[in-house]
Amino acid sequence: AKQVRLIEEGLARISTNGAVAYGRKELENAVNQGAIESLIIEAGMLRSDEFWTEIASQVRSVNGEVVQASADHDAGEQLMGMGGAIGLLRWSLE
Repeated sequence: AKQVRLIEEGLARISTNGAVAYGRKELENAVNQGAIESLIIEAGMLRSDEFWTEIASQVRSVNGEVVQASADHDAGEQLMGMGGAIGLLRWSLE
């Protein structure tokens, strides 16, 4: 239930130009600034891609939360449609 709530929060922020990042390049920029409060990521991506493992580690290093999500529900399918990961940010990026 938590992963669904966080994905829905991310989608709501996207629709209002809120503090959110998605896509590999945008998430990398956000993590480099320490801006990610919560990273919601499809669980398989953490197991299969060193890039995402490192991103998750960096989020944790600045007291951010990493939530592994399943793609086996509607919200998970929406997450996969955005590249499999979304970051809820502490502040909006330029």
